[in-house]
Amino acid sequence: MIDGQKLRAGMRAVPTAVTVVTTASNGRTRGATIGSFASVSLEPPLVCFNISRDAQLHEVLMDATRLVIHVLRDDQIELSNFFANKDRSSEEQLAQTPHAFDEHGVPILKDALAVFSCNLVSMSETGDSSLVVAHVDAVYSNEDGDPLVFYNRGYCRVGDRL
Repeated sequence: MIDGQKLRAGMRAVPTAVTVVTTASNGRTRGATIGSFASVSLEPPLVCFNISRDAQLHEVLMDATRLVIHVLRDDQIELSNFFANKDRSSEEQLAQTPHAFDEHGVPILKDALAVFSCNLVSMSETGDSSLVVAHVDAVYSNEDGDPLVFYNRGYCRVGDRL
């Protein structure tokens, strides 16, 4: 059996899109940087990501029905680092980040490369994380820019097509 460190070392070879997930529940908002965003199904349109069970976002998602996933542009490293900081309060997150609210009160960050507005379908405990599955009901794409990618312990840009 392998340990978590060996799995982590192997996963460094897998580039991932950098996203920020935001949600709101019971008058509380929260966002966090997520590196495990993936498409699950086209019909119905489902996406997923993993979230640590001790993350503040996890706590708010437990009572939420809506969430928004923001795919960051390659010039948004600071935004990724900002939402990766677990010590910031929800109030600090929004006070320092340009945003609007959707009709459900969920924060939508300005200038993301793509935005997925979703209904929360399920949260399943999977080891030390929860797997979150969401139904996408709207997608907004910005044609300007390239995605921010995390690979081998650092941020990267998408390279030339092969």
